[in-house]
Amino acid sequence: MGFLDTLDSIARGLGWFVLLVSVIPFLFINIFNIFAITYKATVALGVSELPKVPPGSIIVIQKTEYLKKGDIGCYIIPSDSCSPNPAIARKGDVVCHDVIDVEVRGREIYYKFKGSNNPEPDPCLINKRYVVGKVVAVIPYAGIGVIPWEIYVRLLFHIASGGYL
Repeated sequence: MGFLDTLDSIARGLGWFVLLVSVIPFLFINIFNIFAITYKATVALGVSELPKVPPGSIIVIQKTEYLKKGDIGCYIIPSDSCSPNPAIARKGDVVCHDVIDVEVRGREIYYKFKGSNNPEPDPCLINKRYVVGKVVAVIPYAGIGVIPWEIYVRLLFHIASGGYL
């Protein structure tokens, strides 16, 4: 076996590796989201829910507005001032954190969230209308190969929405 044959074997092995850790989870998430009506799959990017949800894990979210204390709830950040980490997340991004309190004010329900790995709770009470759902399944590290694609897509949306580097 010559040098070129060795390089060819390595290239084929890397191709299969990329397919396994990147393309297959990416397809799983997107096909799941097409056919699932009350569920959504995505990849956890941050470390705020360690050790329960490691970064790169595929999480399955059950769509609901109603959460209870102890759930890992997912919500849309309503304004930049409500971001748990303004350096990473901004208005419109989805965050998944633990529900630490539920408040009823008149006819409205508000939730207080905190990342398991964060020292402080999230800065704002979140109205139920911003709640996306709750995490019902975690597949640890299964989506780690999708993270570069997620970051690339977010970067493109950031630039397209008038942001700059």
